[in-house]
Amino acid sequence: MFIIILLSPNLIFAEGTSTISPNSTAITALSILPSQNRGSFLGCPDDNRIYFRVNDHTTENLFFGFNWRNYASSTSANPAISDVYMRIYDPAGNQVAQLNLPSSGNGYINSWSEANIGANVSGSHAGGYTPLSFNPTTNGEYYVNIYRSVDTGANQFAGTTWSFSPYWDLQVASSTGVRKNGRVHCNKWAFNAVHPTNFYSNHLQSAEPTVFAFSEDSCVVKVRFNQEFKPISFDLTVNSYGVVNTNNYENDRISSNNASFPTLDNGYKLFVNYPDTLIYSQSNLPLNPTIESPALIGCSANYKIRYSIYEEGDVRMLFDFNGTTGYQVNSSDRIIELFNVSPGLNTYLWDGKDGLGNTISNNTQFKIVLSYLKGRFNIPVYDAEVNKYGLSVEALSPINNSNIKVYWNDTLLNSIGTLCDATLANSQNNLTNLGTKNIFVGAISPCHAWSGDGNFSQAIPAPSVGVNESSNFQCDDFGNVRTINSFGWAVDLKDSAIITLNCLQATGTIWNDKNGSANGTNSNIFSTGELGTSMNIPMYATLVDPVTGLVLQSVSVNSNGAFTFTSVPTNGIGMQVVIATTIGVVDNLPPTPSINPNWKNTSPLTRTFNSVTSNLIGLDFGVSIHNAINDLTTSLKNAIVTGNASTNDTI
Repeated sequence: MFIIILLSPNLIFAEGTSTISPNSTAITALSILPSQNRGSFLGCPDDNRIYFRVNDHTTENLFFGFNWRNYASSTSANPAISDVYMRIYDPAGNQVAQLNLPSSGNGYINSWSEANIGANVSGSHAGGYTPLSFNPTTNGEYYVNIYRSVDTGANQFAGTTWSFSPYWDLQVASSTGVRKNGRVHCNKWAFNAVHPTNFYSNHLQSAEPTVFAFSEDSCVVKVRFNQEFKPISFDLTVNSYGVVNTNNYENDRISSNNASFPTLDNGYKLFVNYPDTLIYSQSNLPLNPTIESPALIGCSANYKIRYSIYEEGDVRMLFDFNGTTGYQVNSSDRIIELFNVSPGLNTYLWDGKDGLGNTISNNTQFKIVLSYLKGRFNIPVYDAEVNKYGLSVEALSPINNSNIKVYWNDTLLNSIGTLCDATLANSQNNLTNLGTKNIFVGAISPCHAWSGDGNFSQAIPAPSVGVNESSNFQCDDFGNVRTINSFGWAVDLKDSAIITLNCLQATGTIWNDKNGSANGTNSNIFSTGELGTSMNIPMYATLVDPVTGLVLQSVSVNSNGAFTFTSVPTNGIGMQVVIATTIGVVDNLPPTPSINPNWKNTSPLTRTFNSVTSNLIGLDFGVSIHNAINDLTTSLKNAIVTGNASTNDTI
């Protein structure tokens, strides 16, 4: 059975109530509230439109059903209405259908059970509702507008047209009922929590929707609201920026007070089932990030910390100063956040301070943990009075992880007004004050629950405060007239390194290798009696960064051939020294190796070494005098020794 379920996910769920209201006692109704710019009403913004995707119009149709009712808060039974119409638009934006959505018969869903089973097409799903259908004539993204009309659909009624459908379903399927799930999405769903039998909406009703967010970088995140989520009317959206979009993500993600619905435009595609992978291609898991070696360059602030990532994304760097693994709030630990970082080699300039603002002293050893973050999500929820059991977030692609961290910052929420009672004016107050800040430690789902305050203990379920859950007032509930945001990432890949904050010295000598003992290598250079030399001209030793290939330091060679670097980074792999007659310029390419033309090198003029955490010696090079007479003398001597000299050979 488990294998069948895994292989046939499209046979399990319908596309609507089935996942948006998985519990029959907690109904999440599809809503249309044009005066608040909410829902997929006639002429609504693009973000509000409900889309369905047709991949093969010759075999796929749209099957649908609803149960529309007038928006009501009275506790009496709320009857179905029949003045609701739906227009369908093709991928080019042309209207291709207009249908009346009935209050009985085909296209009307009578019960939660029928909605949960879904469209019964050609007997494929017994017990489901009997749908209406639309036969597309082209492939692509169609969308629907739903509205109320008093002139048989010609115009959207200009009066109070708030309405909701407690049961609803939009299903792409074949004529035999083979479902094509993961085809229905909207950027900003408009919902209501409604009573499960009398179909009215107030602050006592719970909703438990589940949606699947498809991020801009093609990750899939599953978002589920748990029991006793009591939002009355709410928009459900997931985006990259948070509550507002000012291109300052550190601030934009902070929860805020809002007297009216925030725009929350340009969100991700939110599906009611897992997005169809044949159409919505998902990303592969990126390579792990890399802290380069050496990781840190510089002898004083601002230090250069170099790292590489292999796809664009966000980056966090934990400077773990206090010796306890991980980040501890209000400690010397420090986290740096960088957003929308380009792939490739990157450099961060660190001011040399810890999380308490103290300057780190030389020779301090600490750990840096680099996190590459992909699939950023924000879940801003407006005016949800109570979210007692929190929300649950699970990464599904490119990695399946139910334990991803969720973060939030509710510390800028302040109380609104001074009175709390049942009057309409005071229902727009909020006397619960600020909440908690959890932007670096995070929490595993379920999390970020609230009721009568910001839930400072982060308990699940969130505790009531006084009589907030029984007073029937909204102004003593933490979420009232606020947009509370939760955020995180689908992918979190790491690398780490141990850093010693110090600059090392490294010394070496250019030797007059008279006997040629180096023999073309960087070993066996010095022999007894040989002296160091600068070959009687200005000479320079240049230290080269193995990560960037650029100059770190360039120093003069003394007349005795000695040189000293004072800016060698610790734990450097593949450091390079270049000997040249030209001085190197820091942060530029190194000079070409060269020496006095009257000399020749007996060892390479470049050499590679690794640094650790202590000073180095012995970065030696070999040269010898070089001119035509000496070369001829050496050649003849070699010939005599080997017996190849001729009587015609002369000196």
